Amino acid sequence: MSFDMNITDTINNLSESATEKLVAKERIRNSPKLKRKMDILSGLNPGKRAEILICEYVREKIRIAIIVAIFGTMLLIASVLSIYASNPISENLSLLRKDIGGGDYSMTLNAKTEEYEYGDIRLEINERKLSNEEVALGLNHLRENIETLIIGDNTSLSHVTSDLNLIKEVEGWPFTLTWSSSNYNLIRDNGKRGDYEPDTEGEDVILTAVVSYTEQIDEIEVMIRIFPRVLSTEEQQMAKLNEALLDVNRGSASKQEYYLPKEVDGNNITWRPSKDNTPILLLIMLILLEIGLWKGKDNDLSTKLKRRNDELLLQYSELICRLQVLLSSGMTIRGSLDRICADYQAQKKRGAKERYAYEELELCMRRISDGASEADSYKYLGERCNLMCYRKLASLLVQNLKKGNAGLIQALDSEVALAFNERKQVARRKGEEAQTKLMLPMMMMLTVVMIIIMVPALLSFSGM
Repeated sequence: MSFDMNITDTINNLSESATEKLVAKERIRNSPKLKRKMDILSGLNPGKRAEILICEYVREKIRIAIIVAIFGTMLLIASVLSIYASNPISENLSLLRKDIGGGDYSMTLNAKTEEYEYGDIRLEINERKLSNEEVALGLNHLRENIETLIIGDNTSLSHVTSDLNLIKEVEGWPFTLTWSSSNYNLIRDNGKRGDYEPDTEGEDVILTAVVSYTEQIDEIEVMIRIFPRVLSTEEQQMAKLNEALLDVNRGSASKQEYYLPKEVDGNNITWRPSKDNTPILLLIMLILLEIGLWKGKDNDLSTKLKRRNDELLLQYSELICRLQVLLSSGMTIRGSLDRICADYQAQKKRGAKERYAYEELELCMRRISDGASEADSYKYLGERCNLMCYRKLASLLVQNLKKGNAGLIQALDSEVALAFNERKQVARRKGEEAQTKLMLPMMMMLTVVMIIIMVPALLSFSGM
């Protein structure tokens, strides 16, 4: 519990310190971005100081970035440590086989000598073989012979120019097929071509498939004719490496280790696990996540500002209509605005949610109560709302203070008509946006309906 508290305190202290430095630096530079964010936050939180809001906003962004960086770094370190801690090569250059029943597995290792680099080599590590006593318990599982196709990419078995596909396992049986060649230099028991190349006339080879584990159960002999092929440098080097692997592991099928050769063709060879790019990918993902969270926070702020402006537009018609009714009844401007604020407070006490237009109006009236002039307060209302309609309302109220009530009611009548017209346009635009968002689900539903209708029809036609 105390460890968690220490981590939380550390993160909070780091975010607090970074916030102070970042905000102070932006203030010294007189950054327009900082001023815009302060204006947005102040608009989203009427009555709160912009300096406090920007600090809280930046602190939250930095806190999220620190948390992601800490856990991402821990994951990155764990990934690197797991790679180095899981080196499968023992000191005597061997790999552990899985025990009986554990199955075969493959592993990619990197091999190179002083003169040649083989790159990543994929090795198939067979499971440990059964002893003679264990074989005796399992021989009754195999009851019938098996036929196979081994032609591979060749045109026929009488004209073999590439590797054969000598299958090793029988599906559904616990034993395997073991192949042997009458000429190991031409073709090996795994179907791979040997190092020796016959002449252009070709040379016959007999392949024998023994369906067994360690004792013979049945044999299948296949006569093939090997013709020469042209090997690339890479194929020649791989053939030498495969030969070395077979030589060093010959007779070790019942041992726990799978050995790796120390030299190939007289050259020393070094083995190490293949490169794992997981840490690099994690680092890239961590950086992208940090950038995405940082930018996403700002995008979220812009989205909230747009939602606030839309709400102000929708609430303007109601506000201006109520103001017109109260002024027409003989009340003063200040009295009318106080009455609107009082009604709003009563609604909030009954559980109504906060509304930006009325929150801004309350802030304006509090400034007047604190001693600010009405003209400055009305201008302040228009600047905070930062919409043309509210600026126009503020201008009308300021003009009324200078010229009196003459013409104000008529101006408000005209403004009410414009406000309701604007409200209709906003509602229409919202409907069009909602309709656009529904296009994809509607297309998906149409596709499903078409499938439901067409599939039975097609099936019925095919049945006819």
